[in-house]
Amino acid sequence: MPDGLTKVQRVMRLAYEMRADETAVLAREIERQRTAAWWDAMRTEAQRLGYRGSVPLPRGEALDMIRRQSIEDAQSVTRTYNRDLEREIVRLYRENPRGNRHYYTSNIEQWHARRAEWKNRQIALMNDKSARQWARQAFIEHNAVRTDYRFVGPAPVCDDCAANFARGRVDQAFVDANPAPLHPNCPHEWATVGARAGVPVNQLWVG
Repeated sequence: MPDGLTKVQRVMRLAYEMRADETAVLAREIERQRTAAWWDAMRTEAQRLGYRGSVPLPRGEALDMIRRQSIEDAQSVTRTYNRDLEREIVRLYRENPRGNRHYYTSNIEQWHARRAEWKNRQIALMNDKSARQWARQAFIEHNAVRTDYRFVGPAPVCDDCAANFARGRVDQAFVDANPAPLHPNCPHEWATVGARAGVPVNQLWVG
């Protein structure tokens, strides 16, 4: 936080900043989202190849990876939020150097609500897409799957996504070099096309 804060500003920062206990709660929520997305993607890929058995929740190395990444992401979200909060407090001071506690409380509450409306959706989408991509790649590697890909999702609004749609079918090397999601709020992903497993269907690895 920049030097020279008033007492009111310091109080507002302490009142609204994210702390370690909130980061831990967020990490568990991100882990829950990623676990559900991983399981759904694994089930979808297996069923496309004719598998009809049960699919367990991620475990072992997969769960460790999800948990580790969720903790790292929660810490990153916390740092970003606290940095944005500091900037907002400074901005409010510049607009009204005589602002009292009510002035800061009212404006920070509004800022927080506006930010949460789009930021929470962005975070949830990134969690879902990244976990699905991890699960898909793990399934392909463990089962020696040979497949092409297509970029799928709603109509693109950015040049990078439009270019991927225009490419049609692409190979594994292209997907590895251009993993989805491409950017924050990106609703697209790579879907397998014409997948062929290197093991019998009843021997598929599903986690």
